[in-house]
Formats: sequence, structure tokens, C-alpha cells
Amino acid sequence: IDLQVVGQFALPLTGLFIFGLVLCWALFYVCGPLLLGESWFEKGLYTWGWVTGVMAMALALIRLVDPDNESSILDDFALAYLFLGPLEVALVSLAPILIVEGHTWAFIWATVIGGFGILACRVRMVPEGPRSSVR
Repeated sequence: IDLQVVGQFALPLTGLFIFGLVLCWALFYVCGPLLLGESWFEKGLYTWGWVTGVMAMALALIRLVDPDNESSILDDFALAYLFLGPLEVALVSLAPILIVEGHTWAFIWATVIGGFGILACRVRMVPEGPRSSVR
């Protein structure tokens, strides 16, 4: 790593770091109790590790809170990844192409609207009842 390049881009890198930290915090403390249901804390930790881009971190965090693998979190996420995997690969593959071709804002809006659509479907599927107040 060239330290001059890191120094030159220190402000944007700091901004990205702060954005990533806020995103992880929001997914864990805000979305976790609302959307992940039973065992939201463990599922939220797994999501924290996954969102940071390292599946090994997600697995390590799960092993910290569930060393005996008593929960079904890994099974749940394995099943979910059957559907998320192709979407994730498509986004990672198409994003650079669309951005280089000048379709940056179309890509951003499509992913934001699609994300809110998925979130709206998930919120509608959550059964009515008491939600966790832990925050």
C-alpha cells in the first residue's frame, strides 16, 4: 500500500469508513429487532460480519455468541443465500459496467428502489405482535 495515496485520499476513505460503520450499526440495532425476529441479536451479529464483506468475520462472530451451534442461524442464512447469492453476484458484476457506461444514477436508483421494495415485502411478512425493545 502506497502511503502517499492513502494520505491523498484520507478524507474520502474516512467518509466511507464512517458510512460503513453507521450502516452496520443501523442494520444491527434498528433493523435487527424489527426484521430478524427470534434470535435477532445473533442474526444481527452475523449480518454485521457479512455486511463488512468478510464471511469469515460473520462466522467468527456467530461462534463467539453460539459456540455450540445451538441455534439454526447458519441454516437460516444458508437457505436465504440461495436466493441472495445470484442477486449479489449480479450486482457486483454489473455495477462497474453500468457505472463506466455512464448509468451511475440509474444503477443507484434501481438498487435503492429495489432495496426498499424488498424491505417493504419483509416488513409486511412480519407477524403482528410485540417487537423487541432492545436498542
